[in-house]
Amino acid sequence: MPMTAKPARSARKLSFAGSPAPGHRLRRADGYEIFHQASPVARRFWCYLRLVGRANVPPGWQHRHQGHDGFLLHFLLHGSLWHRVHEQTRVINPSEAMLMDLREDATYRVAGGRRAQFYWALFDGKDLPAVFVELRADRDPIFSKLDAARVQALFRELISLTERQPPAADVKIGSLLLALLGELFASRHYPVSLTTLSGIVRPYSLAVRKAIDRLTAYYDWPVVSVKDIASRVGQSLHYFTRRFHREVGMSPKAYLHQYRIEQAKSQLESSDKTIEQIARSVGFRDQNYFTRQFKKIIGRSPREYRRNRQKLV
Repeated sequence: MPMTAKPARSARKLSFAGSPAPGHRLRRADGYEIFHQASPVARRFWCYLRLVGRANVPPGWQHRHQGHDGFLLHFLLHGSLWHRVHEQTRVINPSEAMLMDLREDATYRVAGGRRAQFYWALFDGKDLPAVFVELRADRDPIFSKLDAARVQALFRELISLTERQPPAADVKIGSLLLALLGELFASRHYPVSLTTLSGIVRPYSLAVRKAIDRLTAYYDWPVVSVKDIASRVGQSLHYFTRRFHREVGMSPKAYLHQYRIEQAKSQLESSDKTIEQIARSVGFRDQNYFTRQFKKIIGRSPREYRRNRQKLV
């Protein structure tokens, strides 16, 4: 979808410029925003809030982020909201949420001819890049199977707490942000943790996060080209593989094998598929090669693993 040359005038209504007093509700023509000044301790240990608000914006309203950092969560109450991130266009509808990493340029505007009403929060934290990966938000930033009543209640409590600024506000605000992230996790179920496959939980660079997302999106393809992934994240093969190994602790190929084997373990535990069927379903064309990789990583063959799991049930 083509983007307009200039944002509508009302795009400035929810700007992040200026630093009013923490807890001050700054009213706008199309809603309000509340500023929060996180303490150094909060920035080190917790998710911390920068701004939170509610918008009621007319058709044609648009806003754009360039050169910002942090993570922006939209939760739509009425209407539709159009987003463009990673050169992809997404639309969210009532009771859906959109999570954006603002290190990537983002544009959003009202979709259709109706007003849009939504809650939003701009927040950050040292571990949030890793959380973003776990949520698969790089690939699918829209969360549609949410407990809408619960999310609304959390936003209302977050706004109230930010305005009141009670003692230990940072800790309480951080816990509410984690609760919101928890609702995003609850709307999706992934049996395998991306960051814990390697045993390293520090945040990854944007290029490595994009690579992990692509590896796990296409793990069941027989051929996954590391060279193609390097090209897609804008790096040479040599530089990319070195950086991936430095950050993750293993090569991209080894990470792919780890992920495939974890998927196979789940099928061995919960299905009656043959070993050959499972091998093919997780991207291995050769059953013997699958068995060797499984034994190398898990320490026993797929058949032994299945027998042992059946004994435990």
